[in-house]
Order: sequence, then structure tokens, then C-alpha cells
Amino acid sequence: MGFKCCVSGCTSTSAKVSMHSFPIKDAELCRLWLKRINNHSLPDDIQQLKSYRVCTIHFDSSCKRDSKTHPLIWNSIPSLNLPDFNESTSENCFLIYSQRRVQYGILNTEDGKPFKL
Repeated sequence: MGFKCCVSGCTSTSAKVSMHSFPIKDAELCRLWLKRINNHSLPDDIQQLKSYRVCTIHFDSSCKRDSKTHPLIWNSIPSLNLPDFNESTSENCFLIYSQRRVQYGILNTEDGKPFKL
């Protein structure tokens, strides 16, 4: 069974590009994906998002890693080619968790490179 990207206006299919599942195990991250994608036809219930995919063209290259089983860094957020989001930079493609609050930005190591798990 093939998948179609759920971003409005995107015509990508799993036959042509990589597809990424919603991070349903992390409600905060999943809600942020939904906010960025802004497709009102998607279900509000996070568990119902299991059958939906977002294609790789909506993720910055700094979000990706060379892995067939987990091609995205765990806290990646769609930030490219989105109909209602035009602030795409490597600084806003990751969700950074801090004590009791969420900040948006890029998670860096001491040498300034993105931290990849």
C-alpha cells in the first residue's frame, strides 16, 4: 500500500520520495507537526494519525540522518514547502525540550553542530 503526503497541495507519494510517520508517541511534537502542516482535514485525535504521512521534502536537511529505519532525528519538525509557514531556517526545524516549557530552535553541541541522536 502506498502513501500520499498529507500536506495540502503536496502531490508526493511513497513511490517517489521517503515518507515520515507522525510522532504519535510524543503528543507535543505531534501537535506541532499538525500546527505546521495546517491541514484541517486531518483528524484531531493523535492516534488516528497512524495512517497519515509527511514526505521528506517538508524537512530541512539538518533533520535527516542516514538510516532506513529512523531517517529523521527524533525532534524534527516540518519546516519546508508548507502552505502557511514561510519561516524556514535550520533554527526552527527542531523542537527543544527544556524544564516545563518548550522552546523552538536548533539543538547544538558544544562545537556548534546539530546534536543528532
